Amino acid sequence: ASRLADTVGLTLSFYRFDKIASRVIPKLRTLRRLRELHLEHTELHSLQQLLTFSCLPGLTAVKISVEGNPVVGNPHFRSLLIALLPTLRSLNGLEVTSEQRESADRQWRRLKRLYRMARDCLHARHAPLPFLHAMHLSDPPSATPARRGGTGGGGGAGASGTA
Repeated sequence: ASRLADTVGLTLSFYRFDKIASRVIPKLRTLRRLRELHLEHTELHSLQQLLTFSCLPGLTAVKISVEGNPVVGNPHFRSLLIALLPTLRSLNGLEVTSEQRESADRQWRRLKRLYRMARDCLHARHAPLPFLHAMHLSDPPSATPARRGGTGGGGGAGASGTA
């Protein structure tokens, strides 16, 4: 067990990302020294899946192979991982520059604002969009919705009492 706790690098190959997200990532959170993660042929195909890495903020180097991971071809792949991982210094063998970090933070900060506005407009405070929760932008969903206003009346999808 002590040897596992000292793990600084991990390579996962030919293991589907949905299984990595549900079985492996929760265990990786306990590896405080983990700094490098390499994924090969793991069927990473969406930006939404990349949000899973936000729970591993100590990663300094990530390598995700192009083969078997279509998300690498997404034009927002690099900027999202840079924004999610504050200590990332190398992504797919390329240095993360301070300019790239600033640009990624600006890009995703705007998107976070748009998601917040959408959430507020849709009165979705108790069912936040998954992106908001993964980016730590909203409180976890409450089991009991808070109610505003007085007693009763009409049901339906009425407006809330925000000013």
